[in-house]
Amino acid sequence: MAEFDGRYQRTAAGDDYQRQNGADRTLTLDIVDYPGEWLLDLPLLNKSYEQWSGESLELSRERLRAPLATEWHAHLATLNAGDREMSRRR
Repeated sequence: MAEFDGRYQRTAAGDDYQRQNGADRTLTLDIVDYPGEWLLDLPLLNKSYEQWSGESLELSRERLRAPLATEWHAHLATLNAGDREMSRRR
């Protein structure tokens, strides 16, 4: 169960950490966003999710990438896009 105190989210995992060690301790987790990483996202500002997805799928079929995407492509083949379209309309 998670609690939010306005600054941090405390989870059951943190509570377990304290209980197992028999002392009141604090577990600190730092999430680092690397400087400049947002520059990679700039081209996405002018694309819809649908455009980005289509381009990603095309790239995944290129000669060097296709072997790495074999399982993903097999999973995609099991999906029915018509079902997705129907759920969008509801």
